[in-house]
Amino acid sequence: MGIRMAHIGLRHALARVLGEKQALERKRATAQVQLATLQSALAAIEAGIARADNDVMALNAALAQAFADSAADVSPRQTVPKKHVAPWGGMTRTILAMFRAANGGPLRKSEIMAQLQTALDLSYESAPARRGFSIYVQRTLNNMARYGYLEGLHDPKSGREGQWRLKVTSE
Repeated sequence: MGIRMAHIGLRHALARVLGEKQALERKRATAQVQLATLQSALAAIEAGIARADNDVMALNAALAQAFADSAADVSPRQTVPKKHVAPWGGMTRTILAMFRAANGGPLRKSEIMAQLQTALDLSYESAPARRGFSIYVQRTLNNMARYGYLEGLHDPKSGREGQWRLKVTSE
């Protein structure tokens, strides 16, 4: 019986080590794919740096030739493009136009989103993109309410879709 248990124990240990080896081989294959991807990304970055170096040399030469100036005192600047859905203030202006067209009637957030997609020529097919746009519209509506343009006709803690309308001003 002792020999049989030793045999079973050794077979079990061998199976465990073989399983670990397979897992490590899968990890190695994944790492090789990641390495190939990183190498191609590195090559693209190196090409971009080479293009930027050529542009810097050309601009430096043009600066020296046209204005007898050098770029030694110019500090690097990085510009980051903003990801606005509409031009500055375009979302707010479009929403206000929708409410004015509704003649003071309430609009649901889903109606506002549908009209915005049509007015701004937007298309959100995927669920994450649509969710991001929904959050963006909700923040805009909340900001407009906070600044006194709109009023919410819903309980904000109800979890239901909100209804909004233009705030009535007493003049």
